[in-house]
Amino acid sequence: MDAAIGDALFGRLFRGRVHSVFAQAVNFAASRTRLYSLVAEELDDAPGTVRVRVSQDRPLDNLGIKPGDAVISTAGGLSCGSVPVLAANVRPWSPALTPFPSTPAGRRRLAASLDIFINAIVAYGREGGLKAFISGDARTLMEKRLVERAAAVVSAFAAGSPDEALTTGKGLIGLGTGLTPSGDDFLAGMMVIINMPAGPFDRQHRKVAAALAAGAETGTVSRAMLRHAARGRTRAGVVALLEAMTDRPPHDVAAAARKVLCSGATSGTDLAAGIAAGLSAGLELAGEEEE
Repeated sequence: MDAAIGDALFGRLFRGRVHSVFAQAVNFAASRTRLYSLVAEELDDAPGTVRVRVSQDRPLDNLGIKPGDAVISTAGGLSCGSVPVLAANVRPWSPALTPFPSTPAGRRRLAASLDIFINAIVAYGREGGLKAFISGDARTLMEKRLVERAAAVVSAFAAGSPDEALTTGKGLIGLGTGLTPSGDDFLAGMMVIINMPAGPFDRQHRKVAAALAAGAETGTVSRAMLRHAARGRTRAGVVALLEAMTDRPPHDVAAAARKVLCSGATSGTDLAAGIAAGLSAGLELAGEEEE
């Protein structure tokens, strides 16, 4: 369970409604800007999320929980529709990003890891979204539009142009399909890198990320993801990937990359593309600082 939400859900009176129900996730909200999720135990820890044990024979969308059902606090935890969630059965977790390498040797290691990561995206990433940004092989009109707008965002951030970054970023938000469109996933990946401790991105970059997330005209689930990412809060698999890329052997980088890539239809791949773009821009900025 995300430690940041423990008190809100289990420490005091909570009232909310179910937003959406899937086999491995139930999303519920207390307001337009506060979204929480119950997810199957085999999924990552993630911001705003509580992992729960689910029987293979009874996935979350087979428990009778429906959109609009009340979610309320109880003496022992939560009641989601008619399904109890016991506070005693969840463990707190906090996302902590590894620092961006501060030495030339550390950055060379990260650059080598980035090559492995990019190769993994090309080899194992899922088509239909922003894999084309990495592979250079945009085939559909949507892929071409996504690649064009993603490239404009990356250029604006790398050039240190906040107004342009804000404008181009808004053009990417909501672009694509699903609960978290490809454009949003890509931006979330970049935002996480912008927030790496000791990184080359400055306060102005983070202000743009925060402004994009605050004004995001996209779906509820995607908007919540962007607001977390703008503060450097991301899922456990991404935290592990960045740790591997800065301090682990190549095979660990490849394994961590594949875990991120397998998420969702194209969401993991789109997020990975944003992470790769952010790291590439960060290494370029760090190199310029050395000069």
